[in-house]
Amino acid sequence: MTDRAPSQRWGAALVAVVLVLASCSSDGRAAEQPEGPADGSATDVADAGADGRTRVVFVTDYALGLVNGTFGGFAPGPAPPDDAFAVALAAASPDELDVRGLVITHGNDVMAAEVIAATEGLEASGLDIPVVAGPSIPLPNPPIETVDGAPLTGTCIDDGVRFLAEELREGPLTVLAIGPFTALACLALEYPEEAANIDEIIALAGSEGEPLVLGTATVPDMNFTADPYALEVLLEQTEIPFTSMMFEVTSTAGVTASQLRSLAEGPSESGRFLGAGSLPSAEATGGTLTPFDPHTVNRLLHPDDYVCATAGFSLTVGVPDFSPSPTNAFVVGEGLGGRPITACDAWSTPDQAAAYVARIVAAAEGD
Repeated sequence: MTDRAPSQRWGAALVAVVLVLASCSSDGRAAEQPEGPADGSATDVADAGADGRTRVVFVTDYALGLVNGTFGGFAPGPAPPDDAFAVALAAASPDELDVRGLVITHGNDVMAAEVIAATEGLEASGLDIPVVAGPSIPLPNPPIETVDGAPLTGTCIDDGVRFLAEELREGPLTVLAIGPFTALACLALEYPEEAANIDEIIALAGSEGEPLVLGTATVPDMNFTADPYALEVLLEQTEIPFTSMMFEVTSTAGVTASQLRSLAEGPSESGRFLGAGSLPSAEATGGTLTPFDPHTVNRLLHPDDYVCATAGFSLTVGVPDFSPSPTNAFVVGEGLGGRPITACDAWSTPDQAAAYVARIVAAAEGD
């Protein structure tokens, strides 16, 4: 592919986003597509994975290269870039995974800016994967009603939710949830029949309990606490199989600033783009990038890397909260209530963390 200057590539990505948004009506629905019924409408679901690959969709707050606007637009500083490494890791396994698309959600940054970042990142990596604009705000909690008490259903439907529903009509999907759960909760509420065709949600969320300490800093369980009601919908109103990649294991591996500089100065355009885009975040967090999100992909490709077990959970759900010690809590463990989920909280052997980082770096280079 032709190597263009970053400003040229970002400009092209911005044009692409404008075209996507222009195809939507004023209420956010694509003009040429009908609204889905609240009771679902999936018919004649096609057999999926006929070629032996697992069909996957990312729900992601992809923010590689974005500075300021972090935490949904409310904080300065570089946004976390690790969603990009998760996508690269999946794309590096084309014989195993069929990546159907990226549904972009609010979270790490403002959703519209993330669409630009994802479009640009995929182009730099030479990846032809659909990028679809999803939710820009969390679900209202409690749900909005009119003055006469009638619920306003369907207001969460957007192009990303429609994309998920359409893909699920074609066949089962594994969803790699590396951003807030807004789109998936809307799907479950508005397209329940399609949502029931999800094979599994592998999510970057959950812990043994607050506080979550990364190095010397206390951090939020952001994918959950950015829209806590959305996860409540998924876990308490559906039976979709759910795997929690817990903080206790996902916080234990790191890509050093030195490794990122090697990527940024290397021969691969993909590596240069991912390395340069990630360095500001690593330098802002003590010189190491913690690659949380790629654990969802690694779990799918290398399940034996992790110690996982059936567990319960408890939810404390309030309003969205990005503070380091939010009032919301998603606690996972044995002996808790709720329906059974899968919890992964440790490496199976001590050397798995290093192997994981090596895979991420190699995938970033396009290997």
